[in-house]
Amino acid sequence: MTGKHEPRHLRKAPRGGQAPANPDAGALFQIKQLLVKRYRIPSQRILIEHTICITDDGCNILGRLHYSKIAFIRGLKHTPDVMVTDVDDKPVLVVEQDGRAHDSTERAKKDKERNEHYAKAGILCIAVNTKNAAAMGLTPLQYLDEELHVLSTLRLLGLSRSPQAG
Repeated sequence: MTGKHEPRHLRKAPRGGQAPANPDAGALFQIKQLLVKRYRIPSQRILIEHTICITDDGCNILGRLHYSKIAFIRGLKHTPDVMVTDVDDKPVLVVEQDGRAHDSTERAKKDKERNEHYAKAGILCIAVNTKNAAAMGLTPLQYLDEELHVLSTLRLLGLSRSPQAG
């Protein structure tokens, strides 16, 4: 039977096991909305899942790249969940949402190394660990908001904070 009376079928994932592009897309959108509405960061300066390459000369934004293309780029490269750029399109803040997949010892080591790379490049990094946020009685978005509030307060007071937050 075809036409408007045909029963609707849910689309299955294609063979080969490809999952949806990003299961965290909703959370990343909420982070962007928080940055726009509460911290008045222009939307065009907030990039989601854009790859960056960190070199001795600084940091270059490479754009949204597929994993197959990222593999051929030399140097330290990361794809932060959310990145905020300055007026010169240079990354100044990244937000990494670390969910349950980041709880293993091996992943924690990689996350620490990733955060150190951001710090060496002069990029502030807030890693929102969902498990830690829950232990504090906060949602990941509330945890991020508190960290951003601390950063903005320290800047207003003229105090410095280490390049790595969270």
